[in-house]
Amino acid sequence: MNTVTIDVRSLTDSLVNAARAMQTANATGPRYRFSSPQALMRTLGGSDSI
Repeated sequence: MNTVTIDVRSLTDSLVNAARAMQTANATGPRYRFSSPQALMRTLGGSDSI
């Protein structure tokens, strides 16, 4: 089974995690990150009024 993590975080948090992964050569696995719940819902085809 393959797992993909979907989460909502700021760009700053995402960049911190990316820098840590590059420094340690330890990736966290496949992720889709969104800057807001509205962006997530628009991508999934739902209403963006949360």
